[in-house]
Order: sequence, then C-alpha cells, then structure tokens
Amino acid sequence: MINKTIFIVFILVSVNYSQNIVTINVMDSITSKPLGGVMVSILNTDFKTGSDSLGTAVFRKVPDGYYTFYITYVGYNPYSINFEISSKEENFFTVKIPKPKNYGRDY
Repeated sequence: MINKTIFIVFILVSVNYSQNIVTINVMDSITSKPLGGVMVSILNTDFKTGSDSLGTAVFRKVPDGYYTFYITYVGYNPYSINFEISSKEENFFTVKIPKPKNYGRDY
C-alpha cells in the first residue's frame, strides 16, 4: 500500500511540474526565409537562445504556462508574441517578423 501511494504521488508531482521543449522557427515576414542568428528570449525568465542557420531556436525545460517571447534581429524591429506552453500539446511555433518600413533607404 505504501509503495502504491508513493508511486501515485510521484506521478502527480511529475505531471504538475512538466517541463517542455519549445521550438520556434523565425522567418522574414515578406520572403518567408529563415533568419539565423536571431536572439529569442522569454520575458520575465532566464530563458534566452539564438536561432541556428535554419532560423530554429530551441528552449528546453520550459514549465507549462503563458509566456511572452521577445525576438530581436539586426535590421528588424524588436518583436514580441505570446504563446501558451503545455505538456499536452506540441510546442512548435513559426514566427514571421516584419522589417521596418523604408529599411535601407536614405530618407
């Protein structure tokens, strides 16, 4: 009986403290090309990473919850977007970030 109780408590604790892998694919909003070297952070946490050459940024051990992801890249305006992270769903998101108007023009 004690072993059964310990097992049930262990399962409940594991479910309540689920930690997830979150994958974000960052692309240009006009060309849909992947953007490598993008900095992606989760606001109000210590989570921060960069995207690889395919525009993919991966976070590990993210607890379930609602988060604001903050994305910065040279030549683009900073961009933020909210996602719900859940162990019950696949945590894969595609984000297309816009370039500022008149980027690269001299006026």
